[in-house]
Amino acid sequence: FRSSSASASEWDAAAQALGYGPEQRLHFSYRPGSVEYSPADTFQDLERAVVAFDQQMRATQVARPSTPVDIVAHSEGGFVAMYWLKKHYAPATPAYPRVANVVTLGSPLRGTPSSVLDRVCDACPAIETGVRRAVEAVTGEALPPDRSRAVDQMRTDSEIVRFLAAHPVPAGVHVDAIGARFDYVVPANRASLPGMDPRIVSPARINQHFALPDDPAAIRAMQRALNRQPEPPNATLLELADVAGP
Repeated sequence: FRSSSASASEWDAAAQALGYGPEQRLHFSYRPGSVEYSPADTFQDLERAVVAFDQQMRATQVARPSTPVDIVAHSEGGFVAMYWLKKHYAPATPAYPRVANVVTLGSPLRGTPSSVLDRVCDACPAIETGVRRAVEAVTGEALPPDRSRAVDQMRTDSEIVRFLAAHPVPAGVHVDAIGARFDYVVPANRASLPGMDPRIVSPARINQHFALPDDPAAIRAMQRALNRQPEPPNATLLELADVAGP
């Protein structure tokens, strides 16, 4: 799962750094029949995205039976992946491949702050418009439409967010979350499931949220997560070295 701001080729570079060869990679697309998709495709009903991903996982099991799968997902993609994992995936069902690891990056697993902003600003459209323009100017990314279905489904009090909090991770699946220290799109304290501490990294860009997939510190954290290793004591020093550069 990648954000709409990243191309398949950019994610391929990250997958290569994680040790996945070209024949080991599958991309999920919010636009049926196409590897690439636009931001507008991600603003639609996330229930449809979950169904599409469920079909892709079933097809993967048919094409590559008994091959374990790792899921790496950014932003909304991690939200969709976690919802699928808890709603559809059944480890004992032969229709699915065995899911070994799920790693999310900057995913609003406890609800997205922008959804709270939408609700708070309902009574004052001028304030909401100003805040949205400021965020878009800084991030260089278009925010979802004010009342898109996907935004509603990622509200902190949405049915899906409550579902994620109430249901356990299926047995045998290792779940890890990575958050950016100064992510103003999905703050790190919203980027993990209740009771789980995210791995914190500091991408060397102003827009840390969209830097997560290919940031060196984030890739190292992904490698540790996929290998089920703890964060090293000097993780913060490594992050500072990345920010400072050679």
